[in-house]
Amino acid sequence: MARHLVHSLFATSLLSSLAIAGPCHPSHTYPVTTPTPTPTPPATCDYTPQLPCDPNPPSFCLPNPEPDCSSDGYNPIVNGDFETGSLCPWVLSGDNEVCGYVGGPGADGTNHAFRTPFNAMRDNDYLEMYQDIRTCGRAKVKCYYSWYYDKYYNYFGYVPYLRIWNGNDNVGNRYPESSDDAGYFRDVDTITFYTPESGRARIWITAQSPQDKCVGDNWFSIDEFRCWAVPAPLTNPDPDPEPTPEPTPEPTPTPQPTPDPQPVPRIRDLNRAFTPNH
Repeated sequence: MARHLVHSLFATSLLSSLAIAGPCHPSHTYPVTTPTPTPTPPATCDYTPQLPCDPNPPSFCLPNPEPDCSSDGYNPIVNGDFETGSLCPWVLSGDNEVCGYVGGPGADGTNHAFRTPFNAMRDNDYLEMYQDIRTCGRAKVKCYYSWYYDKYYNYFGYVPYLRIWNGNDNVGNRYPESSDDAGYFRDVDTITFYTPESGRARIWITAQSPQDKCVGDNWFSIDEFRCWAVPAPLTNPDPDPEPTPEPTPEPTPTPQPTPDPQPVPRIRDLNRAFTPNH
């Protein structure tokens, strides 16, 4: 132990004398190697999807009602207010890229709506869901709904949007135009479309938000989706048709007298050469 202490003191004294420069002990300069700095990687943002996504949707769905073609109209949409607490009979399609579930809050103070997690709508990830409906053939359908985007972005000219489709026909295109249109449920006055002769149609809901995940998050919700289907007539008559005029007989033309036939002049001697003054 003592040797260890003396050795330590000696070493300390020796190093101290070497470190002090004096007139009899000129200092020495030793080359110093400066380490190359490691480049700092670009900043990244962490993204952790926020669940829940319902991993076990209920197996029972309310059936679509039989169309009542004798009434003035009916709602062919089932569970459009999502107050059953289930997504059925809405279906997230095979092309859907966004977690979606039924949760609160809903529009108008209700308990449920279809919604995404708080940071699910970004990078143009595609939300797509649908419901198959049945109406009378060639029915006129009007729909109303409430939609919500938490934030507004204008990302290189692209903004968040929501579209409603009847089959392949885009019948409703909605999007916030500024931050004033985000952060609360907005009501759509009406969208209108017609069903085919079979009365069967598929209603699609699609949505995307364009911003990069490092720019910010966003979330989407839709609620109170209600439609009214009215049986359409086979034809659409003019509401104020013009009366069909009575047919009038065409007048019989007055016969003209046949002129006397005129004699056909004879051309004589066709082979004779033309001779002036002859």
